[in-house]
Amino acid sequence: MNLQIKKISNLIKEEVIGYHPRLQFAQFICSLLPFYAGSRIRALALRAAGFNIGQGCTIWGMPIITGGHTLYKNLHIGNNAMINLGCLFDLGAPIQLGDNVALGHYVSILTTSHLQGPPDFRAGSIYALPVNIERGAWIGTHTTILPGVTIGSGAIVAAGALVTKNIPANSLAGGIPARIIKSQLPDNLSATN
Repeated sequence: MNLQIKKISNLIKEEVIGYHPRLQFAQFICSLLPFYAGSRIRALALRAAGFNIGQGCTIWGMPIITGGHTLYKNLHIGNNAMINLGCLFDLGAPIQLGDNVALGHYVSILTTSHLQGPPDFRAGSIYALPVNIERGAWIGTHTTILPGVTIGSGAIVAAGALVTKNIPANSLAGGIPARIIKSQLPDNLSATN
């Protein structure tokens, strides 16, 4: 009988590991806001829920946030960061967004994946690696960033890219998989360039 109770208890724990009441409350409050209104209120709600969100951060649509029991300590968003509509943060490991980072629409940042398993179940054991997007980087719409990647400060990742490897600072990368298109971006651009 004790074995059955232990099995049931473990099953319940597995089923509710992704339930986060503070996050759910923040999501509910923010669901009352229309898109492109209340961007600082969303940041405030996530900060109140326990996430590390910097000052001046704008969140234009509530991101999808997933992760286990360490969820709240795994997201760090710097000052004046801009998060656009439809972004996804997989917080199985830390995600660090530096100051002035800009994420376009529907950017997915993944920290978990699977090792290759045997032929009868290829999605093997889960592993997690952190993602770091450094100060001032701009991530284009519909970009997917995979576990373990660092995107250097001032880098630009073109729309639709799949980032599987580190991107150096002040470079332009794009494609599937992302590759360096330009290795050194100028410090200042004007509308006439």
